[in-house]
Amino acid sequence: MLLLLLLLLLLLLLLLLLLLLLLLLLLLLLLLLLLLPLLLRQPPPLLLLLLLLLLLRITSTCWH
Repeated sequence: MLLLLLLLLLLLLLLLLLLLLLLLLLLLLLLLLLLLPLLLRQPPPLLLLLLLLLLLRITSTCWH
């Protein structure tokens, strides 16, 4: 009984963590969308590329 309760608690914790990660990801996407016009106004697209790479890196680490 206790083991089952602990397992359930662990599962709940994992779900919470996953939700938190998704929220963080959404916030990052929102930030990127907000920064996109500012970045496009400036000549160097290198920064944008770096941001996209960073976002990809974060998402890949989240899923693995």
